[in-house]
Amino acid sequence: MKQPDLTKPVMDRVVDFEKQQVFRWRIRYTLVISLLGLLGILFIIYTVIQINIDHTFDLFSLFTEDREVMSMFWQDTIVTFWNELPQLDIMIGFGVLLVIFGIIIATRRTRQKNRKKLAEIKKYQS
Repeated sequence: MKQPDLTKPVMDRVVDFEKQQVFRWRIRYTLVISLLGLLGILFIIYTVIQINIDHTFDLFSLFTEDREVMSMFWQDTIVTFWNELPQLDIMIGFGVLLVIFGIIIATRRTRQKNRKKLAEIKKYQS
């Protein structure tokens, strides 16, 4: 009895499966990074709006004064500026940035594997 050649149909199914896996992973990865990036941008925008509403940058008008006045009060101005910043929002924004960089670093191997898989699939289909 003649044995059917199953190599081509099996490889086609494996290639389709691997393509789907890589595609799904890339969609999830892009979605997570995009949403976190959007969240970070929203926190930055909210912080800048809050600083403008509170007129926090007006404290730096001291630096347009005389050198003697500036040399005496520059530390107080910096401390007051720091205390008037929305610090929780800034910390959350930096936390979001750290999470994004952590995800990028943690998924480096997976991204390399997926890139190699797609290169091999491209070679197979050529």
